[in-house]
Amino acid sequence: MITWYKLRPVDTFFFKGSTPMVMGENHTSESIFPPCSETIAGAVRTATLYQQNIDFNKYGSDNFSDDSIISAIGKAGEAPPFQIIGPVFSKDDEIYVPVPFNWYMEKSDIKPKGTVPIYRARPVESPFVMTSNGPKLYIAMGKSDELKTAGGMWININDLHSNEEKISLKSGEDFFVNEPRTGIALEQNRKVRKSHLYTFTHIRFKPDVELVFGISSKTEPLLLPKGILQLGGEKRLGSYEITDISIPDKKNDNDIFMSLSSLPCKSVDTSLLVATGRIQYRGGWDMKKNFHKPLTGFYPAGSVFLKKTNENQIPVKGE
Repeated sequence: MITWYKLRPVDTFFFKGSTPMVMGENHTSESIFPPCSETIAGAVRTATLYQQNIDFNKYGSDNFSDDSIISAIGKAGEAPPFQIIGPVFSKDDEIYVPVPFNWYMEKSDIKPKGTVPIYRARPVESPFVMTSNGPKLYIAMGKSDELKTAGGMWININDLHSNEEKISLKSGEDFFVNEPRTGIALEQNRKVRKSHLYTFTHIRFKPDVELVFGISSKTEPLLLPKGILQLGGEKRLGSYEITDISIPDKKNDNDIFMSLSSLPCKSVDTSLLVATGRIQYRGGWDMKKNFHKPLTGFYPAGSVFLKKTNENQIPVKGE
């Protein structure tokens, strides 16, 4: 059972990357957007505890035994019993998903506007080269030798299975604007650190844009149909509500599968990998241990695999 939600920031969102910020060396921070599904899962668990009036300290203790809460969001420090699908963008009630990394465009299309030629990597038999996936190589056959991956862009989900030679691509700036914010730095005792500032980049949605995500669970979610999620850094808030917008899951023979969100590298057999982008490293805060999580490598959204390994992957044309 999948319940779909749409989410919009009350003001802005901020999701810090893994770049360290060292006093006297680096006073700016990169922002990673959209957030990974694990970030939204944590926000859903937190909101559920708030809405059900569950004390955080009691939930984090080893003797917490509320079966309804545990069946809905799991135990503290363990993976949740539900899975987040997405997040993806909704613009004018149209769904936009990541472009598969095995789609290519000409390097001259640095910032494509309108429709651009797309070259899809197709499998070919190679009697000379053996890959980790066997004798098949995925090659993009195009009119130009100057190609680059279109991964990192966004596409209307209705175009994902299109055979058209030209496809309309969108970039992040079609959905949001980057908003630099400079503020004070604090000591551990929450006092202001003298003569020291930090600059973060916040994300501000355009008026007709929302995030859409699904919660796939075997039990009925305890999350209220409408409410507030605390999401990302600096205690940013977003308003959410159940929506009838959903992601279709069309399946054909010979399909391969694209991840809608970043995927932990350690969770996937590398022999299933078809195409991906630069590995992203992320950490976070472990509320159970009250300490930083170790940095983990993630395949970016749009990475393509031979087989479906979790519910956050949808089929794309393979041949």
